[in-house]
Amino acid sequence: MDETLVVYGAEYSTYVRSVRLCCEEKGVVYQFQERLSRADRLTLNNPFKKVPIIRHGDFVLYESAAICRYIDRRFDGPSLSPAPVAELALMDQWISAANCYFDPAFIRRFVLVHAFPSGKDGQVDETKLEAALPEVVQQLEIIENALCASDYFSGDKPGIADYLIIPMLDYLARGRGGYLFDKLSQTNRYLERLRKRPSGQKILV
Repeated sequence: MDETLVVYGAEYSTYVRSVRLCCEEKGVVYQFQERLSRADRLTLNNPFKKVPIIRHGDFVLYESAAICRYIDRRFDGPSLSPAPVAELALMDQWISAANCYFDPAFIRRFVLVHAFPSGKDGQVDETKLEAALPEVVQQLEIIENALCASDYFSGDKPGIADYLIIPMLDYLARGRGGYLFDKLSQTNRYLERLRKRPSGQKILV
């Protein structure tokens, strides 16, 4: 069987973008498939019916953080995880924060509400956006404070935690939530650093 890594999922998905960022940073040659064939749906068999999913030879894996860790451990190239145990633990902490707090606040309750209007006559439900705003602001303040202490969430260089978080911030900053970044100097610098990387220029578009 072909051993080329295949990444399945919608291009616009933040988590699919995270996996692709890790592939680009690692220097992994991979195929990207947005649409799953009937055969793919049968063989990939993600019981949660979510993307991204990867196939590497006979091996199939889902869940973004697990995929990113697999890519980092399985392939040659720059490490996407810090070596010191304390920094590695902090990376895992921020991966958990991204999944448990940032994604629900930034993407599920704000970005998607604006991107896929569900209000009357297809209008954006402003009530939902207003209700989500305090949590979005709170999570952005947490990120800003963290970036005052360190340039990245994975030590002195970007890693898995950063590649999970940056697509969420990128969408929020480019859309309706852009004004929320006006006073977040560290977060804005962080965004620009990662957007300017070759991986960011390719994926965060």
